[in-house]
Amino acid sequence: MNRMSLYRKIKSSTTNQSQFIRELRLEKGKELLENEDITVSEVSYRVGFGSPTYFSKCFRDYFGVAPGELRNPGTCNRTCKPEEQPEEHIPKKIKRTTILIGLVVLLIVLIPVSVYITSNINLSKETIEDKSIAVLPFKYLSDDLEKQYLADGLMDAVLTKLSKIKDLRVVSRTSVEQYRESDKTSKVIGQEQNVAYVLEGSFQKENNEVRLILQLIKTRDENHVWSNIYDRQWKDIFIVQSEVAETVASELKAIITPQEHQLIQKAPTTNLTAYDFYQRGVDVLEKYELGIQKDSIDLKKAQQHFQKALELDSTYALAYTGLAAVCYSISSASSGIGWRFSNTFILDGNNGI
Repeated sequence: MNRMSLYRKIKSSTTNQSQFIRELRLEKGKELLENEDITVSEVSYRVGFGSPTYFSKCFRDYFGVAPGELRNPGTCNRTCKPEEQPEEHIPKKIKRTTILIGLVVLLIVLIPVSVYITSNINLSKETIEDKSIAVLPFKYLSDDLEKQYLADGLMDAVLTKLSKIKDLRVVSRTSVEQYRESDKTSKVIGQEQNVAYVLEGSFQKENNEVRLILQLIKTRDENHVWSNIYDRQWKDIFIVQSEVAETVASELKAIITPQEHQLIQKAPTTNLTAYDFYQRGVDVLEKYELGIQKDSIDLKKAQQHFQKALELDSTYALAYTGLAAVCYSISSASSGIGWRFSNTFILDGNNGI
């Protein structure tokens, strides 16, 4: 018999399906009460009723007699209500049901919590092991050491843009500076800085032509994951910085949000000459802080570089931070405090005020 034929047959014989099923349960319950030695409460649960009291009510309405009276006819009086018989068994059943409900609720609570904790642990491991990087100081491919600041500026820019991605852990500039002249292997650096990757690079500029060579290395086995050579025009240097940052992030499978993408694409200035003066100023300040050049004349030179950058672009925020660092160094030179915090802000922040 198909579904619709069954539905019509049931409808012709009774009011609705629910009533039909309830009547079948009551008939089965009557049969159990007459033929088996079990309580009314047990019968009600066996035939599908969730409450013995409700079973007794439906039984009385359908058969005109309470379940207890059917089993023990003539033995009940006004002080012995049939409906009360199943109620003496209710507390144990309710207690059992309450325990089961409690266990179910506990599982419902614990499963999401355990999944959340496990996912956070996995995410933490993934962030540390698979999405961590140290950008090592870039080398300048020339004997002209005075232009090393160009490679340093490019390295700072790439590091800063990578730092804007929350899905990445990027080692700071001050932490990787120790590897500028180091002969340590990528594996050793990875262990010391607790990173999964290191980015090595070299840079060269001839007139308006620039070349950037990069290698992304996995520290665990020192395998080259990715490498590329960028031959571009100097005017496209900011585009190269953004492209490198996004490519490296992609290799590390880091998620870049639309807001982070905008920050990565943003150029610090539209004037390349102002950018060059700013990098010169940062180079002098860094050497002063490291003790390579400890002369007030060098601070004045750095100040002039930053001021020149601002003359070319008065909206160049980084140049203002450079001037602030110079002022701080001059005022604290006698006390020996130094300007490491300002230096870190300029070189690692590289995002202006």
